[in-house]
Amino acid sequence: MMALFAGYIVTGGQDSVINIWEIGHHREEPLYSLLGHSDNVCALHVGGNDSIISGSWDKCALLFPVRL
Repeated sequence: MMALFAGYIVTGGQDSVINIWEIGHHREEPLYSLLGHSDNVCALHVGGNDSIISGSWDKCALLFPVRL
């Protein structure tokens, strides 16, 4: 999964971690990692109110407030 967010890329996948990458910077590690899921992240939405909503195979939807 991938979503764009004001100069950042938000990714999630089989490792259950949501990563935030800064566009244009060649880092080997993400700028931030969001934890909370226990299974694959299968849905991501970046809200207009500075939030990330994620869905997972663990049957949970999580809301992360983001201030970058």
